[in-house]
Amino acid sequence: RVSDNIAHELRTPLARLRAILEASSNADHVEASRIEAARAEADRLQQTFDALLRIARIDTGRHRLVRAPVQLDVLVSDAVELYEPEAEARRESLNLSVTPCTIGGDRNLLFQAVSNLLDNAIKFAPELGHLSVQLRQDGAAVKIIVTDDGPGVDEQHLERLSERFFRAPGSEGVAGTGLGLTLANAIAAAHDGSLTFEGGAGAFSAV
Repeated sequence: RVSDNIAHELRTPLARLRAILEASSNADHVEASRIEAARAEADRLQQTFDALLRIARIDTGRHRLVRAPVQLDVLVSDAVELYEPEAEARRESLNLSVTPCTIGGDRNLLFQAVSNLLDNAIKFAPELGHLSVQLRQDGAAVKIIVTDDGPGVDEQHLERLSERFFRAPGSEGVAGTGLGLTLANAIAAAHDGSLTFEGGAGAFSAV
């Protein structure tokens, strides 16, 4: 099924890239916009392959985690700071609440996972929407909760959100490859954690 999904997802950008290149080869003068469109499709394909390879390496244990003490509250704050301009551009409010804590893990991978959750929330929250990022300790566990007030996802689809290329109905108009949550899930599992999803419209959370 994964192979079928890969073939399906790559067919469209490859067809677009081929069409752009064919049109350019038949033209006396290649417009800059065509070159940029071809470059954008090539970048999208590269990002897809990079994400797939990274997920596969983490899932199979071939990616060596660089474990060290990670001050998670600082990491989460850094990720939020990175995405604040994007949220501001959409006039979304982004609220941060963290509890100081340190865990053992791969800082780069953990930052990637938090970034993916933030990117997803910002894309699906409406303009003028509200987002919140919480870091708290729950007994022996540490939880990162990213919540947005977007359209949410029907309960029947929640368990599939971390599948490769799965996109819930209604998300077709939002840019993405359908791999961001898959990668975040793989990173969580590699750190003996989990990624779950809760709620629907107005209070959708990734935990």
